[in-house]
Amino acid sequence: MYAIVPWIGIFTVLAGTWLLLREFLVKRAGLSKPLFWSLFALAGIFETQYAPAPRAGFFWYTCVAHYNIPFLIMALTLVGALHFTLDAREGHPVREGLRYLLLLLGYTYLGGASYPPVLLSLFGTALLILTLFFRFRGEEKELCRKRGVMLLLPFLLEVAGLLISMAAPGNHVRGGSHFGFSVKNVVMAGGEAFLHAITDSLQMFLSIRPLFLLVTSSVVLMLCTYRLGKRGFFRHPLLFLLLAYLVNVSVYLPEIFAGAKVSGGYTDLVYFVWIITLVLTTVYLTGFVLEFLLERRGENGLRTESRKRIGLIYWIAVVLFLALFYRHLIGDSMDYICLQYIR
Repeated sequence: MYAIVPWIGIFTVLAGTWLLLREFLVKRAGLSKPLFWSLFALAGIFETQYAPAPRAGFFWYTCVAHYNIPFLIMALTLVGALHFTLDAREGHPVREGLRYLLLLLGYTYLGGASYPPVLLSLFGTALLILTLFFRFRGEEKELCRKRGVMLLLPFLLEVAGLLISMAAPGNHVRGGSHFGFSVKNVVMAGGEAFLHAITDSLQMFLSIRPLFLLVTSSVVLMLCTYRLGKRGFFRHPLLFLLLAYLVNVSVYLPEIFAGAKVSGGYTDLVYFVWIITLVLTTVYLTGFVLEFLLERRGENGLRTESRKRIGLIYWIAVVLFLALFYRHLIGDSMDYICLQYIR
């Protein structure tokens, strides 16, 4: 039965990534499905092939159960919360009632799960609730505030579970003599997490050699497929950069606050979140630049000839690059490691 663990690990990571990317790219940004599937495939390749500790993140059931499964539940609950609140007018009452019940169960489960998915969920949900109360105006205002109030219950259930989990005696054993909640510890951990999010991002590009291809491919795919969609969606690049940065900071906080060595599953989860935010940030910044330039030129998208030329030149360059340097790019991939082990 243990042979199914890698399949569970891979499925939970890819399913969570699929949910989050689809919600942002297709549902909220109004981008094309072919673009979404292409970006999802690229993100999935880097998540599964270049995870920092694949033996823990994909082959060890303890880490799969402790990190990967909560990651999927976190993605399900966040997407469900977005649909429950932002799409309230479109839902059938029975379906919305069932969705709310599932949200209660999902948030309650996350309260006792590993800390990174909990903090991601709390950060995203708190941001959503604030948006519901302060952004919407007119006819949507009352309904959005009502759904925001309803979302407070699962949010508080998750907070309660987190507090109980933090008070568990085992945390003091694992964290050592310096473990404990105090304003000083929180401030110190927060400052270190802010630095870690920057230094580790740079280290990712140095340690994963083909990672730059994820960024360049995302940009080229946007150039070749983008059409002016939902007006104003790409108008806040600095705010989006800040939110993406804070998302990454939140997953570093538990490790730094505890001051204890973490398992490889934790490191992998941090990496999965970073890959998702890297793709979304690249898409958002590219969309901002494209929208700005296209509106000034009065066009809906790049000309067909320009799209074909950009795509052809880029993919020829990628093929040549891979043909010349493939030995230096696959050495740390999971498939290569597995093949070497079999030999």
